[in-house]
Amino acid sequence: MLTRRGEPLFFATWDRAVFIHYEADASLLQQQVPFPLDLHGGRAFVSIVAFTLLRMRPRLGGRLSEWLFRPIASHEFLNVRTYVRHADEPGIFFLAEWLSNPLSVRLGPRTFGLPYRFGHLKYAHGDEEIVGAVTANEGRL
Repeated sequence: MLTRRGEPLFFATWDRAVFIHYEADASLLQQQVPFPLDLHGGRAFVSIVAFTLLRMRPRLGGRLSEWLFRPIASHEFLNVRTYVRHADEPGIFFLAEWLSNPLSVRLGPRTFGLPYRFGHLKYAHGDEEIVGAVTANEGRL
């Protein structure tokens, strides 16, 4: 995306993001991903990322575009991703994503080609503990 003019398309805040990284078998993971993996020390990783997206809005258009985006501007996210390379640039490949906003779930795949799914997401952040639950058609995490 660094070589594309007009980036970024959107601004947003990620509130209370939690990243959990797992090492994965690179040869098995590569079979699921259409881009070369971006290995770290020769190892492949899959990450689970949970956060609340706040105030997503287009880079252009000011207050009017922010107002138009209000129905999809804030919601919980959980994504499963891996790290790839394309045209010698690092990137992210989303294996699956769950969102708590049904409208965003309908718009995302058509607009961006992302693997959005609807889920009931609930996150709680305490002083010493972070807990979360995602309930979707595929199961519960």
